[in-house]
Amino acid sequence: MDLESNEDTIKFVKREVPIYRMKGNEYISDSRYIIGLLIEDEIVIPHPVTDFLDKNYYNESGSINSEKAVADTLVQFLNYILHQKNSGHSIFKKIRGIADLKLCHMEAFLEYCGEKGNLRDTVKRKEYYLLHFYYFFGIQKKVLKNTPQINKPSHSNNFNGNKSYRQTSTFNVNLYYKKPKQQDYDLDVIKKKDFLTQKWTTPQEKQAIRLKIIREFLMLAKIEFPHIAFAVCLQIFGGLRAAECMNLDINSVLPQNNSQYGEKGIILKIRDRQPNLFPLYSPQSNNQVKRPRDQAVLLDPLVPYLYKKHLDWLNKKHCSMKGKSKFKSKLALFINSRGEAMQTHTYRNTFNNLKRFYLGMLKNTNGRYEDFKEFRETKWSTHIGRGAFTNLCLDAGYSAVQTAILRGDRSPQAMLDYTDILTATSSIIRAIDIISPKSIDSSYEFEESELNKTWKDVMHFANPDNRYTEFTD
Repeated sequence: MDLESNEDTIKFVKREVPIYRMKGNEYISDSRYIIGLLIEDEIVIPHPVTDFLDKNYYNESGSINSEKAVADTLVQFLNYILHQKNSGHSIFKKIRGIADLKLCHMEAFLEYCGEKGNLRDTVKRKEYYLLHFYYFFGIQKKVLKNTPQINKPSHSNNFNGNKSYRQTSTFNVNLYYKKPKQQDYDLDVIKKKDFLTQKWTTPQEKQAIRLKIIREFLMLAKIEFPHIAFAVCLQIFGGLRAAECMNLDINSVLPQNNSQYGEKGIILKIRDRQPNLFPLYSPQSNNQVKRPRDQAVLLDPLVPYLYKKHLDWLNKKHCSMKGKSKFKSKLALFINSRGEAMQTHTYRNTFNNLKRFYLGMLKNTNGRYEDFKEFRETKWSTHIGRGAFTNLCLDAGYSAVQTAILRGDRSPQAMLDYTDILTATSSIIRAIDIISPKSIDSSYEFEESELNKTWKDVMHFANPDNRYTEFTD
């Protein structure tokens, strides 16, 4: 598998092809799937991974339907690897072919699927297919350089009581694998996910442009998508994952130092509250909180401002829906159009609508077409909030270890000195002196017109009477 080519000119595809096979004493026409490399959108070259489909699915059942879902998953997985390699992700850089695949690459793909909103059962099914893929090439064919620690037990319901091994979904035969060690914190990758164009020459100019674009994006959210504006704000200034925002309730936001709306700081109590917020649904991986913690939020005047506006909006919404349904959530901080706690997939869909609206604004604003092209050509969604938070922290002088703690990541070190944790969490307010020194003493009562000064065209697009349509091209 050659992964040295540009992903714009080569990608993996599945194709249904006609074949003839023996049935009794005669040949009959049939169909089957192959996986190939699509070159320049014209030529499809069959790829050796098709052998996995042959041996494990088509030859076993003779059914094309048994191949389709597996082929879809493999194509997604291989194209994900191709994209990550070309993006420079550290754990994908050395991949030259199938032989270089490791279980950590599968783990990264499955986590990506969860972040994209795949249902838990869908992720588990993909995991099942990929484990058999690794078992076939790593253990049966001995193609992989690093033999994956995958076990095929004789009894699918138990594996010697070893809880360190993870069980996949049950289809035909369960496989178990030992979860790979967490990779090091990769600054090169996270720096790419940011609200930042390339039009800057000094670090100070870079920080100023980032803040202007962030505030521009948040003000647009406040005007057009007020029900998620504060969630987007918390992702950017608190580093929250999408699911962590959706698990917040009205008691999760703790203004500090006797401030009413967090003008002097906010602490978020991040916990998995699925049973309370989503009582009608079984727990799902895409709604799960990965790292329960108390999270400090960076001080920016938009944080208390949007918190106050969100509480006002939430109160009006509750009043308008009072008595209409017994399933309305009184605890949720973020609610959907029915008044129920908003789920992560709904938030992501709404965020993507906000993104399209923002692209439309940039496209139709004089002097912003280059920004439009840059944001259109970059792949980004809710994860950009955590990326911006990371870069704000790094620009403020935090180390990679401290930034990892503030993001709620696993530690990049096996052991951390307790002073690292204290330093990272206690000095977060001081960091904003570097990021936005003129904003520290601002109150949540400032006028929107003051925010509009952060970018030359914001005054124009922020006017409710002059709204742009979404970008849909």
